[in-house]
Amino acid sequence: MKARLGLRVFALLAALNLAVFAGVGTFLTDRIEEQRSELVAEFREQIVATLEGTILPKGGLNVARILDWPGWSNVAEALVVDRNLERAPNGSLTPRGVALHPKGQVAPIARREPVLESLAVCMESGQRQAVAGGFAVPLVVEGRTWGGLWFAPRLDRTGADLSRLLWSGFAVSTVLLLVGTFAALQPLVIAPVRRLASAASRVTAGDLAARVETSDSGDEMSELLHAFNRMAERVETLTLDLESEVADALQLARKAEAAALIQKRLAAMGELAAGIAHEINNPLGGLQNAVRSLQSAELAPERRARYLRLLADGLERIEGTVAKVLRMAPRQTAAAPVDLREVVRDAAALVRHRVEAAGHELVGTLDGAPYVPWASGELDPRGALWVIGARHELGQAVLNLFANALDALDERSAAGPGRLEVVLARRGQDVLLEVRDDGPGAPPEDLDRLTDLFFSTKEVGKGTGLGLAIVHNVIDTHGGQLELSSPAGGGFVATCILPGAPAS
Repeated sequence: MKARLGLRVFALLAALNLAVFAGVGTFLTDRIEEQRSELVAEFREQIVATLEGTILPKGGLNVARILDWPGWSNVAEALVVDRNLERAPNGSLTPRGVALHPKGQVAPIARREPVLESLAVCMESGQRQAVAGGFAVPLVVEGRTWGGLWFAPRLDRTGADLSRLLWSGFAVSTVLLLVGTFAALQPLVIAPVRRLASAASRVTAGDLAARVETSDSGDEMSELLHAFNRMAERVETLTLDLESEVADALQLARKAEAAALIQKRLAAMGELAAGIAHEINNPLGGLQNAVRSLQSAELAPERRARYLRLLADGLERIEGTVAKVLRMAPRQTAAAPVDLREVVRDAAALVRHRVEAAGHELVGTLDGAPYVPWASGELDPRGALWVIGARHELGQAVLNLFANALDALDERSAAGPGRLEVVLARRGQDVLLEVRDDGPGAPPEDLDRLTDLFFSTKEVGKGTGLGLAIVHNVIDTHGGQLELSSPAGGGFVATCILPGAPAS
């Protein structure tokens, strides 16, 4: 969790204040310790001179004079001994001569032992030593070491008092500094920053009309607030302009899409017209020959009957073709059960002439068994593949898949005729429709874009980029999925998975 600006400022001020007081305290403490050391050295010289002056000529001490010396008020503990120190077998020292405690105190054994050891060393070496919080110094009379003195100066409380004073001053100054700083920063920095943060949050949330309250103080904070308002106004203007441009571009795109859809429909109409012409022209020639033959008066009755059957068969074929076209035609109909086998059969019949003209092969697989996709006649109701939807929309989708596959096969004309396969099968509760071709396929990087509007891998002028987009839209509208793949060895596979409908 990030600390607020005020807390960070207060923490910084407190740290700076602490650093200042710590520096001052360290300096004063060092100075006091230095002066204290000088005083201790001076006092040590005084006490040694005093004690050396109280030693009698025969080696005794003027105890009364020693005890009356006023300087003992500056000493916490003291011990005066002569050179008669006896070392016991265990190594400890015991005074056997003079052993005077001017302060009337006897140091504990744990502290007395190092004191006596230090006195013995300093008497032997003639050098003073610091031990047990005090000093051990030799006492010399007429150039001969008489004994030794250990004393502990009384520690004044100057350092402790100074420390308490510094900490008290630090606490008071910190409180005053923080209160004063807060009182100064609140209107000048903290409150404006909070207003700025609030306005920035509103702009981020989409309220581009949000502005921050400003003042005319002319300081840096006022300039910052004015700059934010100018920026927000500029962002609002640019956003409105951008939205207007996007709306215009979207309208142009929709117009272009509508024009392209019309072009695609015209192309589909041409495909349908070619298929219709082929399906009607084939029986029409026979019908015309039969009519001319029937006009002859010498025609035998059995041949007349045969020509009449030919007329009936040709008219039924034309009627079937018209029925297929009508089933493909858009109508305002509600979604209804549709046998996907019939949809595929009608679409295959309309592209049959193009398949045969190019020498391609169109084969089918129904529930794992081979079948002829355009075969006429009644379909076995037990094998119906029911889906819920609009028959003409599904027909347009299948016709677009066939046309897309045939375009791919035409591209490989140099390699000879191609193969187009349609697969129909049940997949659990769904119905599978798969259209495969052995054309050149599509690059892997383009597969995800093939269903985008106006995207085409064909040469300019040969594709609108709407065929697979329309198929995707139809399949998606019917609650299904369209999967496109291109095997590594070539070819293209379009897989449609539609929710199945109950046979009832």
